Amino acid sequence: MKNTALKAFFGVLLASLTVLMVEAALWLVNVPDRGIYDGDSATVWWLKPNLNRPLPHSDGHTFQVHTNALGLRGPLPPETGEWILALGCSTTFGWGVEAEQSWPAVLSKNLDTPVINGGMPGWSTHQAKQRIAQWPDSLKSPSTVILAYWVRDAQLAPKADHRAKPTPWPFRLQLGRLMAQALQGDSTASATTARVGLSDYQDNLAEIKAQFPNQTVYGLFFPQKTPNADYANALAAQTQVLELPDFSEDLFFKTDPIHLTSAGHQTLAKALAEKLR
Repeated sequence: MKNTALKAFFGVLLASLTVLMVEAALWLVNVPDRGIYDGDSATVWWLKPNLNRPLPHSDGHTFQVHTNALGLRGPLPPETGEWILALGCSTTFGWGVEAEQSWPAVLSKNLDTPVINGGMPGWSTHQAKQRIAQWPDSLKSPSTVILAYWVRDAQLAPKADHRAKPTPWPFRLQLGRLMAQALQGDSTASATTARVGLSDYQDNLAEIKAQFPNQTVYGLFFPQKTPNADYANALAAQTQVLELPDFSEDLFFKTDPIHLTSAGHQTLAKALAEKLR
């Protein structure tokens, strides 16, 4: 009996050590690729700090993703003076273009005022309200805030963002992620509901605005080929919306019609600068 228990103990110990060694090896060689995000990809995620890596775009080119110590694309907030905080998803981040080509960077040059790029790819207001509440005070002291959330909120998905469950911890390990990829099938659930419903969208916007009680907060209905009037009205009910001219199709990527090209970002920044002046 004693020998059997001892063998079982050493068997479990050996198996555990083997798993730890495999996990460590996968971590060292970055297999599978841990990507550009921290947090939980199922619930709330954010860009890793101090990134510097190229990413492929669907049209065949690559663009560089560099983040600062706070995990934001572009410069850190200034310690003194007025500055603008741009909040949104990948459309604010500038997916597919270089950092200096994104509309927050171009707007900064046009206004000769620091504009901090708070865009986080994939975020709806559901992720934003949670993560922004945890941001340091240095990110909560702008003179002006531009809220550009709605694209991902209105996006159709298999289930609403607030129903997402955290990824079980074994599948956050390299070994678990590798196994999940190997077992993943080709079937995808149908997208039938908005990631954030209209009522929740309005509530989320109010919670985000509450993080900036002493700032001027504008809304930006980011240009889209097929805009959603209901979300535009909801944003207008919560903020003073910065109206934009119509954007022609050639200002969007052909293979990625959600995101603007560098020319599109230039056009957007110019229109915003005229409004904000």
